[in-house]
Parts: sequence; structure tokens; C-alpha cells
Amino acid sequence: MRDSPHWWIQLEKSLQRNRVHAFARYFQVATVRPDGRPANRTVVYRGTVERGKDAAPYVTFVSDLRSGKHKDLEKCTWCEICWYMPVTREQYRITGCAEVVGASGADAFLREARKEVWCRLTPPLQAPFLAPTPGLPLRVASASKPEIKLDDAGVPDSFGLVLVLATRVDYLQLAKSNGPPPHRTCYYRNIGAPDVKDANAATEVEVWEMEALQP
Repeated sequence: MRDSPHWWIQLEKSLQRNRVHAFARYFQVATVRPDGRPANRTVVYRGTVERGKDAAPYVTFVSDLRSGKHKDLEKCTWCEICWYMPVTREQYRITGCAEVVGASGADAFLREARKEVWCRLTPPLQAPFLAPTPGLPLRVASASKPEIKLDDAGVPDSFGLVLVLATRVDYLQLAKSNGPPPHRTCYYRNIGAPDVKDANAATEVEVWEMEALQP
């Protein structure tokens, strides 16, 4: 993997400085419904997945593949994360494309990443993926018997790992009492020519550009 972009290094520092609050690992994800209307929900950060072709890790969260969120991402892979750090008063708005990893249809590396995340969840967090379909009327859900298949590792086919590849990151440092004024920086992902310093480089590489913005 190439060197991580500045915004990712900054985000790791923010997570470290905000670790006293468990909810600093929660963020909001906005998607577009199939009918074009917006949808938003809060999810939990589940770590990163690194893939050699990209200079930044993929931000991950989990999703029930029977949910509206998954239907949204099937229709339109674009999404935006809004992530606020309460201790340091920072906000990250991460725009990107989502890739949903289920029991099939993904490469072995991503299926293994999905299994590892599942195994890290506690039984109470695993339980909803074995329950009736999210969003059903309760009277219907109570009478239904979900047909959920488990793979050899015990991971249900309803469980999905969502990977977000950032293409734009809008970072805002809010002002603090008796502190410096707020500042805002935007990072843009571009695909550039192969690294001429690397004789083995045969494909285009990821390049991040940075621009200061008026807060």
C-alpha cells in the first residue's frame, strides 16, 4: 500500500484522541433511496480494510442485507458519511462509493474480512441478523420464521460488510473557547499516471489533492 493520505492520518489521530467516548465511533451514513429520496442512519465504525491498489483504507460498517440500506446501495453506490468527534470538535464528511460484501460475489480476501468482523461482534449484536427482516410490521415479524442460511464459519447470509472508498473528504475543525478560529480543508481523490520512479508501476495510482476552504 502507498502512503496514507493526510486526511486519513488526521482521522486516526482524531479517533485516538476521542477514544474516551465510545460514541465517537458512531457516524451517520446518507444514501439515496430507489425513488430518489434521501435516507440517513447512524452506524458503528467497524475498522478498515486495506487493498493494495488504493492509498487509503476502506472505512467499514455492517448492514443487514435485507434492510433498506442495502437496497439503496444496490441502486446507487454513492453515499456520504458524517462523523463528529466530540472531544476535539472535528467533523469529517466523507463522500464515496460503497461496496457491499455478502456471502458470495466477492473475492476471498473480502469474504475473510467479513467473517472476521462477524466474529468480533458480541452475541447481542449478532442476534438481529438471525431475527426477522428489519422494518417488517411487528405483528408480521412476530409470526414469521426467517429462513437464514449459515456458512461454514457460522456467518448468516443476512450479514453484510460495507466498505466505503472515499473520493472526497471535507474536514472541519470547529472553534474552541479561547482557541484558534475554525478551519476547513477539502481533500479530493484523483487517479493519476503511474509513478515514474517505480519501474514496476504499470497501472494508474491514487493521488489526493488538498484545498483550504472558507469555514
